Amino acid sequence: MASHAFRIRSITPEAENVRTVMLTPADAGAETYAWKAGQFAIVTLPNGLERPWTIATSSLMGTGPTFTVKVVGEGTKALTSLQPGTLIRLSDAMGALTLPEDAALHKHLFLASGIGITPMVAMIRDLLMRHPGTPATLVCCMESEAAFPFREHFDMLAATRPEFTYRAFVKCDPCEGRECGRLDAERLLALVPDIAERRVYACGSGGFMRAASCWMQVLGVPPNHFLSEAFG
Repeated sequence: MASHAFRIRSITPEAENVRTVMLTPADAGAETYAWKAGQFAIVTLPNGLERPWTIATSSLMGTGPTFTVKVVGEGTKALTSLQPGTLIRLSDAMGALTLPEDAALHKHLFLASGIGITPMVAMIRDLLMRHPGTPATLVCCMESEAAFPFREHFDMLAATRPEFTYRAFVKCDPCEGRECGRLDAERLLALVPDIAERRVYACGSGGFMRAASCWMQVLGVPPNHFLSEAFG
């Protein structure tokens, strides 16, 4: 497996217990590192620990690969405790949770729970940059407002890009305009009445993904129009 050297540029808070790790290239291969929005890389830390993390940016953004992680386990704690300048290594990007080549010809729905929002934000950014005007909707489920990564970014997109809409289900202390209760097939259909005509992408916990798969069957989404990836 190919390996590319990067150094930690910065680690900044993104939400409660969520950090964004920005990198800078440290070898010639890293200078031309390539990925598709939604893909992940195997990251090797200085102590030899290896973990897969989703790249949370579009390659069009010019920032290089960036990781947004929830600090809950050994790997994320080790990553987010590193100092700027520390050398880490990335595998080639991998994963099939990506936009189709003809993305501009379709309407899209992105479903996420918790930190499963990371591939969704990369894909939404990439879609809106490559294909302005392409309809895109995000429906996500979060534990609380404080634990909602990219909240302000999605608010900005919804306010400035008419082709993008989003609705968030927030369990604890939701702010005005949030959805209450649990997401299910009936509520999803009410939010996205044309779901059967869309390309659908989903990422989250195993339980969320099993539910999402059932919703697709109930709501008539063709199997080849549904891509998913489970976290945890």
